[in-house]
Amino acid sequence: MAASPYPRFNTPPRVDDSRLVFGDCQIPYQDADFLNKCKAVAFAYGVKKGVLGGDAIDFHAVSIFLAQFKQSLAEELDQDEIGLTSIAAGFDELLWLCGNHEERLSRMLQQWLPMERIAAMLMLPPNVVTTNYYYCHLGDHWEATHPKNSSVIPGRIPSILAPKYKRNVISFHGHLVGAVMMNDYWAIDAGVTCDPERLEYSMVRQSTRPKVQRGAVLMLLDADGVYHPKILNDLTNWDAEVYAGEQWAKQKSQKPSASKSLKSRR
Repeated sequence: MAASPYPRFNTPPRVDDSRLVFGDCQIPYQDADFLNKCKAVAFAYGVKKGVLGGDAIDFHAVSIFLAQFKQSLAEELDQDEIGLTSIAAGFDELLWLCGNHEERLSRMLQQWLPMERIAAMLMLPPNVVTTNYYYCHLGDHWEATHPKNSSVIPGRIPSILAPKYKRNVISFHGHLVGAVMMNDYWAIDAGVTCDPERLEYSMVRQSTRPKVQRGAVLMLLDADGVYHPKILNDLTNWDAEVYAGEQWAKQKSQKPSASKSLKSRR
């Protein structure tokens, strides 16, 4: 029998360095203050690369959902360009994963619009790198993902994904913050970097879902190749984290690597 002429989808992007992992900015509804604080901590640690875990832009203008307030697509694209360019400022590289909000324009057109074309339409700076995958690998043992599923229980979705894909998982789309261990894997719900009070659907009409929670994850790679996740959220002492980051960066630049025996899947 002849082999299939179609490609295998088994080449997600991979990074092997420290990253600030954040998502669900839903520009133009981003939380600028929270994002600035997360970037300040990352830069203090010497982390100048990021992973934007999907739903970077809202595409509310082409959403099928009803809303009392809706801008034109042209107006929203202008704000998306300004917002994403601002978020990317200071990063050497920002890997932008696909999310369900990025799909909205494709659904309206009834054909797939590659992420590269969306980025080109927004005229983003060259440090923004796109992918049509909804996830990426961080080293051999971690991944950041924007899955199809969501849950009202923090940590539930990544705790199901982690043993399935045999990786520690940082998950977006759920809009909650939480971390659990599942079968020796870390499962982290990373929260949002939009401003919850600017989301009409969750503020104007009440529901039984938990409140939207801000969050991000700073993934620190040590000299032995081990990732150390640091969850940032509304309980973070930002001044203390900036100071800790400066000390980390200073120590990392001065001391040789620790014993290789510290390596683990986490």
